[in-house]
Amino acid sequence: MDTEGDRIAVVRHAAPENYSELIAQTMYEGVELQNVVHDFRNDPRHDARFTQPYSERNAVGYLLVTAGYYKANLFSEKPPLPDVRAELADGTTVYIETAEVIESPSAQFEGVLRFLNVGIARARDEDSALDAKLNGHDLNAERG
Repeated sequence: MDTEGDRIAVVRHAAPENYSELIAQTMYEGVELQNVVHDFRNDPRHDARFTQPYSERNAVGYLLVTAGYYKANLFSEKPPLPDVRAELADGTTVYIETAEVIESPSAQFEGVLRFLNVGIARARDEDSALDAKLNGHDLNAERG
């Protein structure tokens, strides 16, 4: 919604060919979005999922650039405000609420696989003898 309470709909487009150049103009609290330190939910060696705020601002940055809004400055917000405040180059401020869309059965299965693989990676880190016990075989849980 914009500051007058009007809804703004964004239609998803493919990223422009010069996306990297354009996203470099997007800021997060005054720092180039591409230079913001990655924020992971857990140890990224075992679980490379980003935190929710990190994912939200990257998704908003992508959507703004692909919709033609360049040079925005993004800010994470706390409830009850929407997730991200974007100050656009023309001085307009918009608030954007994000949502993770998942299919329940598939997401549950992917969650179980992720849980198993995180456990396997931790066990390998904590038990140096485990690699020898596996005798060179790789161990992970995958969709079959």
